[in-house]
Amino acid sequence: MGRGQGQDARQGDDGTADCRIRAGLDDRAPTLLTDQPELGHYTTGVDLPIRLWSSISRADLASFLIREAEAPQFVHAYPRIVR
Repeated sequence: MGRGQGQDARQGDDGTADCRIRAGLDDRAPTLLTDQPELGHYTTGVDLPIRLWSSISRADLASFLIREAEAPQFVHAYPRIVR
């Protein structure tokens, strides 16, 4: 991945590039990933507020990513996801 606007690439100790994408969003707490089983219901959106107690299971996140890859709804957007 090349360096573009909004990206900060740093060289790691092992020689790999550590890319951090800055989307211009204000600093908010990320959604907590849990090991709970997939429930199949979660909320997504670009303006979704993320709270300190927001969480999503890894299984539900994987389900969302597969669904988004098969039928993109958030092209050129930064979706947020919470349970």
